[in-house]
Amino acid sequence: MQTKRIQKYLKVDFKTHIGKEHGSPDHCTTHALGVPEDPQLQGECELEHDVECSRCSSLKVVLMKIEQATSNADMPADQHLRLRHEFIQNCEAIKAWKSHLLPTVNQEESKQDVLHILDKESCLVIMD
Repeated sequence: MQTKRIQKYLKVDFKTHIGKEHGSPDHCTTHALGVPEDPQLQGECELEHDVECSRCSSLKVVLMKIEQATSNADMPADQHLRLRHEFIQNCEAIKAWKSHLLPTVNQEESKQDVLHILDKESCLVIMD
């Protein structure tokens, strides 16, 4: 049941918790969209990012429990390797999905900002 709540959170609620200068590193677009290796591609955020999101933590706990259960499972070695590979692939997919939501929210925020300053002689062109 815990996994269903986490899935619902990521599908529905996570986007509503994302924003600029948020105390959680998972929710702060300024922090999370920066490139640590390149200071020119980092935004300036005044926050410490010391807020722990209980729902994001729940995801980490569930994944850790699944990893423990699969590593302790009694099965043939080839099946264990296949299961381990699938687990890693699924963890990467969840991480990629979560990472995809950050720029989506950031882009929508920027689009709304531009729409508010448009006048009668201006237009907004969106190319996908």
